[in-house]
Amino acid sequence: MSADNLTFFAAGLPVSQGSKKIGRNRATGKPMLIDDNAALKPWRSYVTMKARQAAAAAQFFLLEGPVAVSLSFRFERPRGHYGTGRNRTALKPSAPEYMLVKPDVDKLTRAILDSLTDAKVYRDDSLVVSQLATKSYAEPNEQAGVYVVVTPAGGSHE
Repeated sequence: MSADNLTFFAAGLPVSQGSKKIGRNRATGKPMLIDDNAALKPWRSYVTMKARQAAAAAQFFLLEGPVAVSLSFRFERPRGHYGTGRNRTALKPSAPEYMLVKPDVDKLTRAILDSLTDAKVYRDDSLVVSQLATKSYAEPNEQAGVYVVVTPAGGSHE
């Protein structure tokens, strides 16, 4: 028997899959695309590992049909959002409720969808027909990272 959905948390600072730059292959001299963010490769490898571990534990198998993905990114609040001294754990009234700064939620999502493909959660991220992605500041006792839920869009395994 297999699980109907895959749920896991990858702790750490979420990294966006942003722009690419053109570089040259040192051996051949041919142009090639390189990810602009050096932290992307380790982050994607880590998320891929967490997805594989969760899939094995849940007896979750490769999805071949339509997929729904829900992603909830959590970031630590900047120190400037908090008071000082005895108020160092209290949010300032001016602290924003929403995270309205970079990274962009769509670029964060791209990195996770590709990691899920690498983990063989689904054959290809083109199978994702529904996605919900949010980014927010972590609660005081909550870790930064991403909560991931992957479900067959038709409601059952294919």
